[in-house]
Amino acid sequence: MKFRLTVLASLLLAVPALAEDVVTYRDRTAKPEKVGTVSGTVTDETVNSIKIKPNVGPEKEISAADIIEIVYTVPGAMLFEYQNARNAEGRRSGPDAKKAIVDALAGYRKVLSSLKDDRSNKLQRHLHYKIAMLVAGQAESKEDKLAAAEELDKFRKANPNSWQLVSVVRQLAAIWIENGKSEEAAKAFDDLAKVPNLSKEVKQEVELAVIDVLMQAEKFPEAEAKISSAIGQLPPTDPQVARLKIYQIGCQVKQAELDKVVPQLNEIIDKTADPTLKALAYNTRGDVQFAKGQKKDAMWSYLWVDVVYNQDKSEHLKAMDRLIKVFKEFNDEDHARKYEDKLARSR
Repeated sequence: MKFRLTVLASLLLAVPALAEDVVTYRDRTAKPEKVGTVSGTVTDETVNSIKIKPNVGPEKEISAADIIEIVYTVPGAMLFEYQNARNAEGRRSGPDAKKAIVDALAGYRKVLSSLKDDRSNKLQRHLHYKIAMLVAGQAESKEDKLAAAEELDKFRKANPNSWQLVSVVRQLAAIWIENGKSEEAAKAFDDLAKVPNLSKEVKQEVELAVIDVLMQAEKFPEAEAKISSAIGQLPPTDPQVARLKIYQIGCQVKQAELDKVVPQLNEIIDKTADPTLKALAYNTRGDVQFAKGQKKDAMWSYLWVDVVYNQDKSEHLKAMDRLIKVFKEFNDEDHARKYEDKLARSR
């Protein structure tokens, strides 16, 4: 036994550093779309995208919106701890999710505490991100959620040009909205929109996020004003116009009649081939149905997005968030918790 332990210890000490960074991403160029991976060295990171240089072939740029995960190069001495933490994080969907999160947090914190030199800046930033998101995902009480929001807020302020920024702001805004801080949530997105050299795609995503925050806070006149202003600045053929017009329909939620609004959204769903547009229309239909007390119908609308039209990350996150609220209305805590866990893993 002593010999085996000695050999095991020797092997662990001899484990080399991860030789390459590995990026897992949504490959929209593939038909049908698929999950892709690329290994190499991450050479640049911004709020818009990352660049990675494989050992063979040209440098590749990947949109931040399409990144699923990055596993960065880790010093050999911490490789075992890092892999254990990653494995624990992967068990969050299992029967002992709470212990998995505790183990993952302990592992990531241990790795982070060992990193001192500037060469590991990307890894250090990603570990801070992982820790903040895991803490937010496990928070249950209002006090714990607001404490998690503080950590997320620190991250966004300290890393205003990181590829993780949009996910952090989404999580931060969700906590603030849940706790009656819709103005703070909207401001966080407004601050994001002011980041220099923000791509058109990220700007448009942020624009829609601010409108959605205002609508969740039932500030429909403000939301409509932003929608009208945005439409006025775009050519009629811009894809963003179609999305904004769906939000305009959603703004009618309080005063509109279901038999007028729902057919409008159904027509969009039936006519468009764009899965992102379908997802937005289904989510908006669910919002209208929920506001009018048709909670079971709303659930089915959101489930269409979760199960079928989940290609757009922001709409998929929105559908899961809404499903949590629906299941809580049904006093179905099992399904609500299931979606809370799924949402935390997806941010």
